[in-house]
Amino acid sequence: MKQDNTNIQHILTCRYYKNVLLFLCLFATININAQDNNTLMKIPIINNIDSLEKAIPVFNKLSKEYIYHLITIERSRLAFGSYKTGKYLHEIDSLSSQSHFKFGSAFAAYALAYQANFYSPGNVKKPLLLAQEALKYFTELNDTSGIFFSNLLNAYTYSGYLGYLSFYEYDIMREGLKDSINKAHGKTIQQYLESASNIASTKSGANYLVPLLYNKALILSRTSNLKSNTIELKKYLNEGINLIGKNPEMKYKLSSFYNLYSIILDREDSVKKCIEYYHKAYENIAHKESDLNYAILSNLGVEFSFIDKLDSSNFYYLKALDEIRKNNEGEPRMEIVIYNHLALNYEKLKQFNLAFKYKTNAFDKLQKINEESLMNAFNSVKDFDKLKHQEANELKLTIDKEKVTSKLLFSTIGIFSSLVIIIILIIVLIRLRIANKEIIRMHRTREKFLTIVAHDLKSPLTSYHGLASSISFLLKEKNYAQIEKIANRIDESSVKLQAMLKNLFEWSISEQQELQFNNTEFKFNDPITELLPLYEEIAITKQVMIQTNFQYNGTIVTDRNYLATIIRNLIDNAIKYSVLDAIIIINTTKNENLITLRISHPTNIKIETFNHIIKLFTSDDDTLPGENGIGLGLILIRDFTKKMNAAVDITLIESVIQFQLKFPVRI
Repeated sequence: MKQDNTNIQHILTCRYYKNVLLFLCLFATININAQDNNTLMKIPIINNIDSLEKAIPVFNKLSKEYIYHLITIERSRLAFGSYKTGKYLHEIDSLSSQSHFKFGSAFAAYALAYQANFYSPGNVKKPLLLAQEALKYFTELNDTSGIFFSNLLNAYTYSGYLGYLSFYEYDIMREGLKDSINKAHGKTIQQYLESASNIASTKSGANYLVPLLYNKALILSRTSNLKSNTIELKKYLNEGINLIGKNPEMKYKLSSFYNLYSIILDREDSVKKCIEYYHKAYENIAHKESDLNYAILSNLGVEFSFIDKLDSSNFYYLKALDEIRKNNEGEPRMEIVIYNHLALNYEKLKQFNLAFKYKTNAFDKLQKINEESLMNAFNSVKDFDKLKHQEANELKLTIDKEKVTSKLLFSTIGIFSSLVIIIILIIVLIRLRIANKEIIRMHRTREKFLTIVAHDLKSPLTSYHGLASSISFLLKEKNYAQIEKIANRIDESSVKLQAMLKNLFEWSISEQQELQFNNTEFKFNDPITELLPLYEEIAITKQVMIQTNFQYNGTIVTDRNYLATIIRNLIDNAIKYSVLDAIIIINTTKNENLITLRISHPTNIKIETFNHIIKLFTSDDDTLPGENGIGLGLILIRDFTKKMNAAVDITLIESVIQFQLKFPVRI
């Protein structure tokens, strides 16, 4: 037994370090895969980003494993369209540059270009320079997947510029200039897409085809007349959706496909179909950080306003604002748009106070953005010499500060390390103590369970063996009358054995807290009337009579199996502990919202045993079956009545014991 304890304790201790080991193994694998030609594709997309961030302190900040860890977080956020994308990009870029780690620099350029596309819609220069820099790095690394995604990013960046011009500036351009820009950029976009398509054609995986199909559809929707290219757009999207269905690992892209599909349907004026696809997009959002959370809700608000369902429209607008506030992130321009839409809706509904409120919110938010823009412009035209002088002063202050703090550095590190070690030791000791208590409890329960099974099964099995021998002898003697009596005894024993095994089963499940509680409505007396015939022969054998007095014939809403288990064990104990020629009385009544069940009978139970029963029902002690004469039946009655919110009152007056249970009519 001591050896068993040691083994289980060892297993539980190992579990304590499981998460740390998983992280180390994961990034050791990434480091090995860095030698492959598909380095970017080998960076995993992890859903549990919070756990990745919690694991950051595990790594040495000067190691490549640390940079890979940050890249994994940013790669996952890029895949999910997270509003937190970019949190570690500048750190990745800086550390990669310092350590001459080209893959880190390539990824940083790629991700920064991706991010710049959203925050510099008219400035194609910045994201394009970054995207081309990423393509250059990945080409030097011979990273096929990096080259593939960089080509898609360059095509997307150029398409964004054309989309910006068509939306904002085409109206003020000469027709010839428009055509020249379209042809030049369109040709460049096509070259990048062809390069990406050539790579995808040599690969046999959805992780290449799905992004290619999505970007083709997205770029086509931004650079051409949607109505004239609807068939081709839907073809790309349907192929992508079908591919995702066959490759569940790509499901995180499904929401983006449905969202783009909704935009196409919106341009076709298919509002109801558009709403249906927006709902599909929202239901398939892969991560809580996705900025599609509030974007799709806002779009649903727009669609419902088109069909004059203004209450539904306002519901989705307000839900979108809740998502933005919950995340404390998001594009402020989105908030302004939502505030304006809410103001228009409430104006149509003639709720002018709310309309004015949201119009004011939009104005305040817009004014804040303008003030920040002016401040940025002011900062950008500051005198260069003044900035240089300020930088020199800051550098001097930094050097002085470093001189002062360097003297305390080693002592501080020593003290901090000691504290960390002490804290870790305390945590380990606490966890080991908890684990040890759990092991002791498990062993105690297991041993008690095996003792009960061995003790309770021994008598009936021995009895069956003896009865089988008797039947064999009586058959030879043709003494059928005696055989019938033995058959009745076997039947009686089998009922007892069945009840005992059922108790053991229900107790073991209850101990593991896996027994489900299912409420149903049924007549309160039904379990009693169903159980009584099972105990008829046993009662006759024990020379005991059972009488019922049902003053309540109504229903109860509770778990039928729980109630039946309680009643079965009460009847079983009543027969077991009754004196000869005793009358067991079962009575049911109802008072207000409580149903009362009383079972009473004469008994020869000892006062010491009665006191242990009272203690079982009135204290929180962890009593196991077999302790102090307490059987499984009484423990099940106690546990199940607690779960049913029932009150138990037990009395022993002049050798008559009574169990009184009060159940709520509806639990």
